[in-house]
Amino acid sequence: MKADWVIIGGGIHGVHLAARLIGDADIAPEQLRIIDPGERLLERWRAFTETTGMTHLRSPSVHLLPDRAEATRLHVEHAPRETRGTIC
Repeated sequence: MKADWVIIGGGIHGVHLAARLIGDADIAPEQLRIIDPGERLLERWRAFTETTGMTHLRSPSVHLLPDRAEATRLHVEHAPRETRGTIC
């Protein structure tokens, strides 16, 4: 299959880049390919975080996948202080 955009690596950065290209640069998903040896995206990242016991990824909202960034911002603005940081 021919692709106009190829991303090597389906980890956290590759998936973020693909989401930004599709969401912000109006690249059609059919024009994009992610090459990764795993059976599904984020497979190695999930395995590494499970091994370390990590259950949440805390990051500034600008680094979240686009559909989660707005939800996180709204949560922080409106949630009681004691429940902040519970989004994963």
